[in-house]
Amino acid sequence: SKDENRWFQQKLVLHSNNYSKKIKNTFVHYKHLKAYSTWFGKNMAIEFDTCVLSNILLAQLNARLQLDSHGLDSWEYIKQTILSGEYITCPFSVSHNYAKTEIIAYHVARLIYKYELPDGDIVKQKLKEDLIKTITTDFTISNLILSITLAKLGVKYEIKIPNELNYIEINNYSFFLAGLLSSYENPILQKAAKWPISQIEWTCPAHNLALIVENMIYSKKNEITFVR
Repeated sequence: SKDENRWFQQKLVLHSNNYSKKIKNTFVHYKHLKAYSTWFGKNMAIEFDTCVLSNILLAQLNARLQLDSHGLDSWEYIKQTILSGEYITCPFSVSHNYAKTEIIAYHVARLIYKYELPDGDIVKQKLKEDLIKTITTDFTISNLILSITLAKLGVKYEIKIPNELNYIEINNYSFFLAGLLSSYENPILQKAAKWPISQIEWTCPAHNLALIVENMIYSKKNEITFVR
């Protein structure tokens, strides 16, 4: 209900940056932003994540809520991580829980595809220019995500999906990352958080198949056969 969504918005404020604690594990130029944090835990560190923030803003706008100053600062973080190119050069620092350029772009495009936000058109143009340089026609989940993202930005780029799909690519692509050390504020642990040995990559074949279906919807593909 709208009341529950308002409560959720207020709850987010209680755990936002600079409300009771200040973020330590981000770039210096973002530490002033009153953006929302990934976590609600009382003793958890403040953490910014472009994908998580995109989902939060999408949820609020879907609920027809007005973005407050914390929501606008969250958008500022999202916007600047794209315009600066940091989502390409250091995706883990931008999004600890997703940490791949194509996934970050996918989340942001989903937000600005549906809603108008300050400088949203500039963000769209930047994403278009960057992703067109990155995508190829090869069948990979990464390219499928880029293709879906570009479609939402108004650019059609068709990926050649084979009639018979090999499940190796589908089973192995990781969409979500559990950083075991990323929520700690200790500088040494923060450096170690970037090492693959301190991360768990979650895979979900069903989710990856859903991405294939989403791509098919945009490209109007015929039926395909899945083989093991």
